[in-house]
Amino acid sequence: MPTVAINGLGRIGRAALKILLDSEGLEVAAVNDIAAADNLAYLLRYDTVYGRYHRQVSAEDGALVVDDRRIPVFAERDPSALPWGDLGVDLVLECPKGRFDQGVGRQRPDRNGIRDVGGGSGPWSSPRSFRTASAACSGSTPQNTMTSVATI
Repeated sequence: MPTVAINGLGRIGRAALKILLDSEGLEVAAVNDIAAADNLAYLLRYDTVYGRYHRQVSAEDGALVVDDRRIPVFAERDPSALPWGDLGVDLVLECPKGRFDQGVGRQRPDRNGIRDVGGGSGPWSSPRSFRTASAACSGSTPQNTMTSVATI
């Protein structure tokens, strides 16, 4: 089963997370965002664009808990310091806003053991990067995102 992590849990990252949680055959290993886990849980539960989330969401001990499924939350500003390889992550969806829009997070070839980076056309995106997943985090609509991530 492919293991996915999300770097950046803003509007697009939360939409991608919801889709991943509804997809068969994918496991969410962890998420990274500088916001606290309880704030992320609130934003996931009550979204002003997508409405209330149909699943039970809470935060405990630095993790999101979605329907009894525990998802570790990291608050690392430097993506190269994330333990994706240790978690067995196959694909990272790069969904950060702001400073990483210019490719800062993709400038290093060492992605800590992961096989693919989705979320743009940065120099270290693998040629077999899931282009559909890349579209999911680079501003496509939620409808395209759902189709895209479900095809991984």
